[in-house]
Amino acid sequence: MVFRFDHTRGLGLMTNDDLSLCEVTAHEVLPTDHDWLLSNGFCEDYRGFWTQGRSTRIDISKYKESKTARRLSKRCVITFGDNLIDDDVIRVYESYCKHKGFDRMIPIDAYSSCNQLRVYVTGILRSVTFMSDVSENMVSYQFISDYERADLSLGSVSQMMECLFARQHGAQYLYIGFGYEESCLYKTRIHGLEWWTGSVWSSDMSKLISLMNGDSMLPNCYQITGYAQN
Repeated sequence: MVFRFDHTRGLGLMTNDDLSLCEVTAHEVLPTDHDWLLSNGFCEDYRGFWTQGRSTRIDISKYKESKTARRLSKRCVITFGDNLIDDDVIRVYESYCKHKGFDRMIPIDAYSSCNQLRVYVTGILRSVTFMSDVSENMVSYQFISDYERADLSLGSVSQMMECLFARQHGAQYLYIGFGYEESCLYKTRIHGLEWWTGSVWSSDMSKLISLMNGDSMLPNCYQITGYAQN
């Protein structure tokens, strides 16, 4: 395993303040490295790079499902294990990207090796979560939905089922990606959530909420660095 520090994708200050920010990634990663990387705040991105950041995970022993998600799940058919990127998955993915209005597109093929947690409503695929097993843990990489059934809160239903599947598989933690910006505030309401401070896993939700709110006050990457992030 090799760590790389990319200062062409960062910024710094030295005249009136001391600041140096850069992207830190792990390369030439072996399967035996995965547990160490996850437990030290790294997430694998769609490029296959492991990036250090404000990671989040759920301690499955402390997780408690909500009554609302449990009730709504009874109106859905949920499957787990299929990893075929078929036309239904592509349709949901395209609807998801359009709904979110993303400036960039993450290739759907990046998740071709993942298991899928699929949610069907009246026989129609409405959401997919891409997941994988990593030793004694599980990782949730991406949730997508066509947002045609907002009344069913499929994000909450899927998140509950991810945790329940992780529990059934004997996982200690479910890793659920980074925790940046106000779009991730929902994570702070999950029982058992922990976040990586850079040195330890913390359960201080007040601090995490403050950090996420602060993230959303920042200018975008192009404004900060002067070039678009690819």
